[in-house]
Amino acid sequence: MNSIQWTIPWINNDSISCLEKYAHSLDEVPAYFCNPNDTIGDSLLIQQTTAKELHYSQSILKYDNQPEIHTIDLQNNQFSWPFFVIFFSLTLLGLSLLFSFSRFRQAIKAAYSLRETGIFMRNFILNKSASTIITYINTYILLALIVVLFGEMKYGIAPLFLNFVFVFGALIGYQIIKSMLIYISEKLFQTQGESEIYNYRDYFTKIIGSSLALPFVFASFYSPFQVFFLYIAILIFAYSIVHQLVLAVITGYTNSRYSFFYFILYFCSVEILPLLVGAKVLINSGLIIW
Repeated sequence: MNSIQWTIPWINNDSISCLEKYAHSLDEVPAYFCNPNDTIGDSLLIQQTTAKELHYSQSILKYDNQPEIHTIDLQNNQFSWPFFVIFFSLTLLGLSLLFSFSRFRQAIKAAYSLRETGIFMRNFILNKSASTIITYINTYILLALIVVLFGEMKYGIAPLFLNFVFVFGALIGYQIIKSMLIYISEKLFQTQGESEIYNYRDYFTKIIGSSLALPFVFASFYSPFQVFFLYIAILIFAYSIVHQLVLAVITGYTNSRYSFFYFILYFCSVEILPLLVGAKVLINSGLIIW
């Protein structure tokens, strides 16, 4: 204390430090807390300070510099529906593995071996099989999710469930058109054996794509590294598609009884024409600006 004076407490009621000397405390108290009846004790001698020299410690419940509070409007999470869609896809995959695991395992082997392809074709029927339907549905569900997420990241298109339904419906329509063209081409060019091999290999590649890409599609929606996992899922499907196209070209050209021109015509009608039809539908609907 800079200015110190000695006085009788009940004469000059001022803020003082009674406890500083006797209780070894730094808390400041008024003078009337001392004993006014003490005429011979130490209460007559009280250290006094002026009001401007007092220093009070702040209470733990008091904070002068209040932080500025910013309000944030919480919006509905647009990514809530993909979880249920992916869960549905995972459930379908689990059912397929549960009831036909040997079929799934043999299909993976057949995708990379002509001998295993022949074994699979003898042991398993492709048409009218629940595993076949589940595989194609899972594939197009994951592809639709990838398209929706890619559109949101690349072009800022809102990832709405309606957009997913539209893309999924377009992919199913593509598959229906493709199957019809394969059937027509099979009857027109008399290629029953080649068409059967092509359908089986298309099934094999879709098993690979749908089973391997599923965890990466989930991670692309709900992990901090969305772009990284999204491109991994795209690469998996791109690889499966290219693998199937290469096998289709090799099989079709080596087993073709017609000229190379007719083979190219058949290949374009099966693979490229459905894509052109789908693109035309999207352009006419205004979803793609040509």
